[in-house]
Amino acid sequence: MSFFDSRAQLLSKNIIICEVISDVEGFRRLRSEWNRLLARSAATSFFLTYEYLWTWWNVYGATYKLRIVTARNIDGKLLGIAPMMIGAGDGAKRRLLRHLVFIGGLGDTLAEEQDFIVAAGHETAIVARFVEVLLEQLTGEWDVMRLDMVDSESRCLPPLCHGIAKTSGTLQCVERHVAPYASLPAAWETYLASRSKSFRTGFKGRAKKLKRSHRVDFLTAGRDISAAEAINIVAKLSHERWGVRNLAFNSKKYRSFHSKLGELLAPQEQAHIVVMMVDGEAAAAGYDLIHGPKVFGFQGGWKTSLARLAIGKIMLGRQIEWAINRGLTEYDFLGGDSGYKTDWATGIRELLDLELVNSRSVRGRTFKTIRQARNALLGSL
Repeated sequence: MSFFDSRAQLLSKNIIICEVISDVEGFRRLRSEWNRLLARSAATSFFLTYEYLWTWWNVYGATYKLRIVTARNIDGKLLGIAPMMIGAGDGAKRRLLRHLVFIGGLGDTLAEEQDFIVAAGHETAIVARFVEVLLEQLTGEWDVMRLDMVDSESRCLPPLCHGIAKTSGTLQCVERHVAPYASLPAAWETYLASRSKSFRTGFKGRAKKLKRSHRVDFLTAGRDISAAEAINIVAKLSHERWGVRNLAFNSKKYRSFHSKLGELLAPQEQAHIVVMMVDGEAAAAGYDLIHGPKVFGFQGGWKTSLARLAIGKIMLGRQIEWAINRGLTEYDFLGGDSGYKTDWATGIRELLDLELVNSRSVRGRTFKTIRQARNALLGSL
């Protein structure tokens, strides 16, 4: 499906040509341009890379409708990508609604820090055109726009809110999340020196005690162990560590997706999956994703029977040290304020869940009315 403007419209809109890609082959054709545009944008999230989104679509996409919007200048140069899809939401009520979301925004393995991908400096013009396409051309296809875990500092957010406000009301923030991160210096010892004295002495003491009392080895996916095997260990230890609170690796698709992603990216060191062996037994594991100078700490776990040895903390320290030794400059712990994250973090981002109800959709308006009534009732209690 394509969206073309007349010559007069092009001239009045800085000659930006938009196209809606709704087929897998069209998605495939963007491969050579996708990451080059991402490198020219202000976005820094791994979850916007072609490899992540393409792999996700090939595992999960059968139940969704692809709606990628591209923006090019009159010479055909790619200036923007809105990586969108449409599908039923989660939960009894949400399943009745057609949600317009970023690719990967539904299902059981959710991406974070997603965004429009726009060449830096072109955000205002390109996002305005995206708003036109999503709210006008595609308006009959969705009931609710849901954009989760968007960085509050995104350069695309102000023009997105402005464009929506002009035509469709307010893009509401329905939930806020904290996302701790650590800025990484050039040396591991410099980073440790930035932590409190009790943290430093405790970490070093536990690491020395572990090595003195046990045989400790580290296996890296793609070198010492296959990515699929490493992912299986991460899944097992994650379930052991988090128990009923664990939301990861709970379906065959989830495991398949991350096995495929790990196998694709581990050889290139864009996925860093490490297993800590203690006395020959898999005791802890960490799964990180790398894009540009940033590391995204996706998942980890450890044997609860060895918790007294602080193997989870030692494992995370090993991952951060690895990142520093490779000249990476940030470790992103992703959303959530768990204590183990804040212990290592040097700063905190805010991620937003954003929502817009389609005023032209009967189901959308009904959903909005029911929610307002429920909120009013809860507010009166």
